[in-house]
Amino acid sequence: MLGTVLTTMMMLVAPSHGGEGIHEVSIEGAGISVLDPSWEMFSNDGFYSKNGLRAGYGFNENLTILGGWRRGARDVSVNSGYGGYDYDEYYYYGDYSDSTDQSMSLDFVGNEFSVGAKYAIPVKSWLQPYGIIQTMGTLGRIRVGTGDEDDDRHFYSFAPGAALGGGVDVVFGRADRFFQYATYLEGGYTHMISFKFDDEAASGDGPSIGKLSLNGSYINWGVGLRF
Repeated sequence: MLGTVLTTMMMLVAPSHGGEGIHEVSIEGAGISVLDPSWEMFSNDGFYSKNGLRAGYGFNENLTILGGWRRGARDVSVNSGYGGYDYDEYYYYGDYSDSTDQSMSLDFVGNEFSVGAKYAIPVKSWLQPYGIIQTMGTLGRIRVGTGDEDDDRHFYSFAPGAALGGGVDVVFGRADRFFQYATYLEGGYTHMISFKFDDEAASGDGPSIGKLSLNGSYINWGVGLRF
């Protein structure tokens, strides 16, 4: 029994007779259709877009281990029209009793790092459908500004998560070349633990502006090289 398991594992990670491992590096665009209504503070359409890099090490023509980084940012400006401003579920209350038309800015920045595995089933040398599973973690920051940088407040949180999806690689160029051009389109679902944004300048029991979840359907697309 143990010998059968070990043999199966070696077949998965060793270069196959049908083809060697294909490594990859790509520039990637990505987006999530966020389900959490709190995200509407930053996006009326509920969409969160990101850009970044993805690289992969191919063990054989089927299995590739992936790593990636993506950065997303959104910002909005708000006129409160009165002394204080309530963000609904964003819980930050400014003390602006001396102003009747207070301008305020909000911005969110997220840096996401991911690792995962892709399993492809080549249909043609240039067409390779695949399934993918990834784990990830995102460092998020929300800045609340009133026009004076000295008064800006910064709130940070880290959220782990996972994604499951599928896609297709389209490869261009002759297989006997050192590298080939490629593009891919991928979709699936991302589930992340909620951010809980705390004030960087506060103690452990300091103020928080609440929670935010970036769960939802995702789409990724990229262009790069295979070698």
